[in-house]
Amino acid sequence: MRLAILLCCAILAWAEESAAVAAFHKAMAGDDFTVKRAAIEALVSKDAGDDDTILPLLIAIVDDRQGSEPAIKALRARTGLTPAEGGSYRQSSAYPGYPASDSRASWDAWLAARTKDIETKKTLAEIEKKIDKVAEQTKPAEAKPEEATAEVIAPPPRIPTDDLGKADRLVYKSGRTLIAFVRSKRLDGDGNLVSVRVVHLDGAGEEVIDAAGISRIEEDVE
Repeated sequence: MRLAILLCCAILAWAEESAAVAAFHKAMAGDDFTVKRAAIEALVSKDAGDDDTILPLLIAIVDDRQGSEPAIKALRARTGLTPAEGGSYRQSSAYPGYPASDSRASWDAWLAARTKDIETKKTLAEIEKKIDKVAEQTKPAEAKPEEATAEVIAPPPRIPTDDLGKADRLVYKSGRTLIAFVRSKRLDGDGNLVSVRVVHLDGAGEEVIDAAGISRIEEDVE
């Protein structure tokens, strides 16, 4: 029963392989260098499979007697990485830079660092997603805006003018004049005029006018 399950898994895995990957496995099982090189070069194409599938295959044959050189070239083309200038690896860095050397051990370390980096990013993304979900669930409900109520502004009380007599004329020092009912005058201790309270002709309201701006008051003009 266990053997049957393993065979099924192997068949499914083979069925999911691209033509380039299948050709690679077949070529590496033989001894023809020309066929191997062509199969390795075919893995550079993105159509051959994703990086998680292809990079381990290429790294696995970095120390292969026949496949080493084309595998390293394919890794550089696939990753877009190049060694330090002049072929020296002393200035090269680990993932995401170029490996410390083109040995199998260095490429294995590079791949392990790449895998760890991807897993870390996935974990952080999942944590952020959970945090956002909790924040969304605990977010206080937005208060519904209260319906605007029209503010009713009462008109100013109308002041009767029938008992105020005739209107007076206030002449300002600027030359401007105002016709209104002088209701009262406020004087200081020396009898000097301080301000005048007037009622406007339309009876709409009162106003206190500073006497400093008044030149003179002509009474009973209208």
